[in-house]
Amino acid sequence: GKEKVRTGVEVLQDGDYKYKGSDGKDRIAKVGKSDDQGGFSDNVDEARERLMEAMEGHLDEGRRARFQQMVARFEQRSKERVEAQTAGGMSSEQAQQEWDQKVAKTFDHLTNMLKSDAPNATYDLATRSKLVENMVYAMAWPVKANDQGNWGCCWMISGVYLGMIQHPDKMSKMLSELSTSGTFTDTNGKTWTPDKRLLSFTDQGGNWTIGNCGNGRRSPVSEILTSVAANLSQDGRRMDRGASGGTMEGCMHAMKLITGDTWRGTNQQQMTSAQYKQDLLLKGGVILFSPGHMYLGTLEKNNGQWQVTSSLQHGDQGRHVNGVVSDLKAWNVTGGGRKQYKPDIPNFPSVTDKPVGPNGPSPGPNRPRNRNRFRDDDDPGSPGDIGSAVNSNQPNWSPGRWQTRRFRYR
Repeated sequence: GKEKVRTGVEVLQDGDYKYKGSDGKDRIAKVGKSDDQGGFSDNVDEARERLMEAMEGHLDEGRRARFQQMVARFEQRSKERVEAQTAGGMSSEQAQQEWDQKVAKTFDHLTNMLKSDAPNATYDLATRSKLVENMVYAMAWPVKANDQGNWGCCWMISGVYLGMIQHPDKMSKMLSELSTSGTFTDTNGKTWTPDKRLLSFTDQGGNWTIGNCGNGRRSPVSEILTSVAANLSQDGRRMDRGASGGTMEGCMHAMKLITGDTWRGTNQQQMTSAQYKQDLLLKGGVILFSPGHMYLGTLEKNNGQWQVTSSLQHGDQGRHVNGVVSDLKAWNVTGGGRKQYKPDIPNFPSVTDKPVGPNGPSPGPNRPRNRNRFRDDDDPGSPGDIGSAVNSNQPNWSPGRWQTRRFRYR
């Protein structure tokens, strides 16, 4: 691998050493832990530096500058989650400590994807580097990135993106393991080896780029995570990438295995109410329901405003701001009316993106033949059913009669 040169090295009393990072800041390295040994970094700065070094040979000047912008926005989003969780009653110290660990582990998992000595890797190194870019972009702007394509997988991808928002470290771990070994170890310690066909890219994921994000295509990262999550929803028995619909129960079963966490459901009209304040502040979002569809609802700071947003997961035209929160603690929500959502994406440098292209066996019957023919049919019941079935005092998901129905696409 690339030789690492450290400057300003000073041996400390306990045997560890201090050195100058690439940004000129002091770093502490623990004796006995090499950057290449797969151990976790001691802090966000060290983890970020390791990731930047690992990506160095895979990026031209424009993509490097864009990657730095994406990393910076992801880190800023983590600080905003600290602000939201503090408003929700968590101590600021605990929230900050948890998110520092999450961000550092996220960067470390992504760095692990770029190791050259991965004989059982699912994808070549060039593809893995593009998946890292895709993942950072998705974590930086999750509402923008969570399109499901022409697949009936709304029930699963909505949960996957709540995982991206609240547990980026767990989702990055999953992506790293699947990319480098084709296996995934869940929160119970069980290792799964999903069928390789679930890790191949369809024509949608194979042609997605950061530059064309928002046109409704499902990204390569979304295909990997959603396909395997759907498989986990039925404990390894499901092979359709989630395309034939699913249940809230199945979604939460998978997300519990992946993140150890679950979320609640409501509808777009109710999500701004005080009943879901703690869900949005402490857990980052909810799953939204409408007749025939499940989709993402979240709280994020966007363009200087705290916005309660939603994404129908079918392109930019279906992303909305449902309310603006002027005071998180008091939960003062104004506006609404489903205004068009405009993410705070900066002006990226001019970049020529190349998609990952097809990988692995053809999706075959898992790929819809007519992209205009398919739509979700995941009706969980009427909005009234939703409001009455969820216990507003319970931040974790618990099943209600509407949540166990079988949802199908057609």
